[in-house]
Amino acid sequence: MKFKSFPLLVSIIILTILAFSCGGSSYTYDVYTPVYMSFDTLRSSVSVRKAGMPDLENPGKIYLIGNLLFVGERNAGIHVIDIEDTTSPQQLAFIEVPGNSDLAILEKDNRTILYADSFIDLVVMELNADPLDFSADEISRLEGVFPNDPYQYFIDDPAMPWFADVDLDDQVVVSYETETVTEWSEYGTESVDYAVEDSSGGTSGTGGSMARFTLYGNDSDLWHLYTVDDTNLRVFELSSPWSPSPEVSKNLGWDIETIFPYKNYLYIGSSSAMYLYSLENPSNPVETATVSHFSSRDPVVVGPVGPELPGTFSLQGSIPVY
Repeated sequence: MKFKSFPLLVSIIILTILAFSCGGSSYTYDVYTPVYMSFDTLRSSVSVRKAGMPDLENPGKIYLIGNLLFVGERNAGIHVIDIEDTTSPQQLAFIEVPGNSDLAILEKDNRTILYADSFIDLVVMELNADPLDFSADEISRLEGVFPNDPYQYFIDDPAMPWFADVDLDDQVVVSYETETVTEWSEYGTESVDYAVEDSSGGTSGTGGSMARFTLYGNDSDLWHLYTVDDTNLRVFELSSPWSPSPEVSKNLGWDIETIFPYKNYLYIGSSSAMYLYSLENPSNPVETATVSHFSSRDPVVVGPVGPELPGTFSLQGSIPVY
């Protein structure tokens, strides 16, 4: 019995030695190949659907004005919902805005103006907010005012992806096609690198606590639109609300998540801090304080509150008390 097993044992030993001497193994990874939309197509894609409207699948930012609730559908557009009867909300329309992630709405001079991002552009639409005859018409657009982020499509970062080459000349990335690839390496399992780029005489509505767009109007009745991305604050002057004028852009640091106005200040949240910017000059916000905290998602809502809540943080500068 032992004699009959000996050839098998020798064969196993030889195969093991050969495997180690070759030093090879296979490795598998996902390749993400971009799907593009040209700038020309992007800039002719805003439309309103009142039939065959999509369901909420990837809800984004929310905005409330009057009895109308605007809910973003990540990278696709904006759901418009009538909540006059809070027990039975009714979807009025879906505004198709490719690459949309945020919005703000201003009512001024008997007009209702919606501001929305569309990948790299700021789109301005005039709304008829009558639930019985809702409409949204594009009236102007600022082209190329936001970064062209090839990874905006991903709502959650894919695990250890390998991105194919991306070409952003006159086009945006609207999605990715995935292919699983298995390769052989003579030197063992290779590590797969992956890249992640950082990537009033009027009233405004109320944005959610994770808003990246916000509006502010001071006593002079001059409104401004403020937007943030991962690293920058941008200011748009709205003396003509239907034709915004870019004013300044400020670098804020990194991992900026949200912005909220209160009194004469902007409260800007990141994953590790909250920044306070004075709006004494609304055209040129100035940082006055920073509150550092442990790393986390940082929604910001500011308003009158009760007794101070206990917590641990560090403060640089001074925060106004109302």
